[in-house]
Amino acid sequence: MAKAIYVCSRTPLEEPDFAALHMVCDRLVPSHICPTLKIGGGPRSAFGIINPTESVRLEDGNLLLGHLFEDDSSRSQPMSGIPDGSYALFRRDDRHFEAVADPAASRTIWYFKDDERLIASTSQRAIICLLSSFEFDERVIPWMLSSGGLGPEYSWDRRLSRIPPDSSVVLDKRSWRLTLNTNRSRFRFTGGTEEEYRASMVSSLDEIMASLDVNFDTWRLPLSGGYDSRGLLCFLDRNRESLDNVRTLTWGVADALDDSRSDAVVARRVAEAYDVDHEYLAIDEGDVSFEKILERFLICGEGRVSQIRGYMDGLELWRGHFESGTEGVVRGDQGFGWFPATSPITARISVTGGLCKDFANLEDYRSYGLPPQRMPQYLQKREDESAATWRDRLYHQYHIPTILAGLADLKLCYVEQVTPWLSRQLLEEARRLPDHLRTNKALYAGIVESMGPDIPFATEDATPTRQDILSRPRVVELLQDELHSQQMRSMLPPGLIDDVSSGVRARITVEESPISRMVRSAKNLFPQAVKNRVRDYGMRPRIDENFLALRMLLISRMTSLLEDDVRKMSRTDLATDSAIEIDASTPDDDQLPDIDEPTPSPG
Repeated sequence: MAKAIYVCSRTPLEEPDFAALHMVCDRLVPSHICPTLKIGGGPRSAFGIINPTESVRLEDGNLLLGHLFEDDSSRSQPMSGIPDGSYALFRRDDRHFEAVADPAASRTIWYFKDDERLIASTSQRAIICLLSSFEFDERVIPWMLSSGGLGPEYSWDRRLSRIPPDSSVVLDKRSWRLTLNTNRSRFRFTGGTEEEYRASMVSSLDEIMASLDVNFDTWRLPLSGGYDSRGLLCFLDRNRESLDNVRTLTWGVADALDDSRSDAVVARRVAEAYDVDHEYLAIDEGDVSFEKILERFLICGEGRVSQIRGYMDGLELWRGHFESGTEGVVRGDQGFGWFPATSPITARISVTGGLCKDFANLEDYRSYGLPPQRMPQYLQKREDESAATWRDRLYHQYHIPTILAGLADLKLCYVEQVTPWLSRQLLEEARRLPDHLRTNKALYAGIVESMGPDIPFATEDATPTRQDILSRPRVVELLQDELHSQQMRSMLPPGLIDDVSSGVRARITVEESPISRMVRSAKNLFPQAVKNRVRDYGMRPRIDENFLALRMLLISRMTSLLEDDVRKMSRTDLATDSAIEIDASTPDDDQLPDIDEPTPSPG
């Protein structure tokens, strides 16, 4: 449930600095919930936590958001190693401050440093707010167009950096020098039989699940019709005395309950097989306008990803969990392998990392005057890598910390999240497998099939399709209005806007036409390998103009939101109804300054 910001300063902080921190935290919360904020620190360091839960660990100025999967006795010591877990970690002593990303960077930490202060946060928007200035990084534009994300390294603001997976930044407060320590993932086929790989994988799955210390009286397990979440439930059953207090949930459109192939129906059957409490929550748009959906999507997710289809209730599902006291969710995000890839283009596209040059209607993107799009050197294919190995390295080093972490941001305004299958131990298990046991998650899928109930896996998603959402007439009208707005024209080239606008189309009805249904079903019959070969031989896919319009809207609206943040932070008359808790649990060398009021007063 928590997001956090941590500030280290070379000069003593004063009461207005704490007031500014308070205002920053208050701005990051959607308007349909009432947040609780914890503000604390000392003369030269300060922190703010948004909606902390009982699982947030705060001791002597050291802050852990999330869970560790190992002994945490040394977690508070800077430079004591990067523990295994699902977390964001901030730790300090009298000389050093360290911000640590977990082995998968499942929760992003951004940072900014100048000659006076270091600011580290799980929210890039928080840092921009505190700086009270915004410097747009135009390098995100081609990445947002081609992938629906900000790219493997960038932020909305060119001054911000993010900590890679299994890495940390360490500040020496005396020399004011910042050092990045990072461990790049290595895929090394170690040799062995499938039986040996299976035994090792099962042992690690058991070990990680046995170390998962969450109370399911206040935690939930999202259950789809696929392998990942079913595997979580399977190994919970193997490693707990009882599943009596485990509660699962699934969400999607109401009509999905009528389709036996959908997540909605399959997940319910799996829950019944394990005799656990299960709830299905409908996310049909209902009374929430698409305008309000976009507003909350941007506030909670900061425009990092464009996958809006699972949030078409305006995040009311997550508001309900927040208000009912749900502390967190245990998700099945994983790195066991991915879809077949036979070439660089199919590998990139499969992990949501396609470049503009990979798509027929974006390959001439430079002609619009957009900046060049480059894959960082460390993510480029090595000569000794197969397409499948490179695909999965991209998944670990790009997709998880960019796309999955961006999706996690959307929920962290409301609930905590822990991802056991992204532990270092399990990621290393996957990295030593041969390609054929990673492709389609073959080894892990076989384990789940053999241990779980004999229930077919879902073949249909319960959430609405992007085509359905973005081709609704009123949504298309909103997209067209945004494309022709002054803000959009100030951000993106007119030629690009006009070309996309001319291709944006609405359907007369939200019901899928028989012809469209037949085309979609026919496409699903083709094996992925056949689709890949078509792309390998030069028939590049297109990105639907409605999708491009949404991605361009996110650029326009998010930059407008950040510009508004900067304007509002310069005002002194802001007020808040938030419940504020001041924390002074810092070491003697960094005590909180005396404050008469229970909370710093804005301004």
